[in-house]
Amino acid sequence: MNAKCRAVVISCMDFRFHARLYEFLQREGLCGQYDLVSIPGACLNYTTKHLVEIVELAVKLHDIKDSVYLCHHEDCGAYQLQAPLQEQISCQAQDMRSFARQVQEKFPQLTIHLLFFTLEGDQPMCIALNEEEE
Repeated sequence: MNAKCRAVVISCMDFRFHARLYEFLQREGLCGQYDLVSIPGACLNYTTKHLVEIVELAVKLHDIKDSVYLCHHEDCGAYQLQAPLQEQISCQAQDMRSFARQVQEKFPQLTIHLLFFTLEGDQPMCIALNEEEE
């Protein structure tokens, strides 16, 4: 097998934000160029979901040398947070950053993107969390 793609995208399975996720990936030029892992809560409890091993398999099978996208969203049922948007972002960002550190240790050549998607309204569609303070 000599299949190659550019990235691994780990997202929540929630259908409510998939249109926004697809739009984002399209703008990034990734359509047809990523492996998609879609599970409840994305990075929530990542050790029990074997997410590092899944990234490892994707890198091995599809020669991924570019990026990993960690995609979370507001009002995630897996997190069960009844909180303002900023609190939701803060809580989910902790899990994304923890998982990102694990992936970065194993695959230092990959760029890790932490993304938080809103569902609707006046907020930006996608908020990049890589540059924010921990």
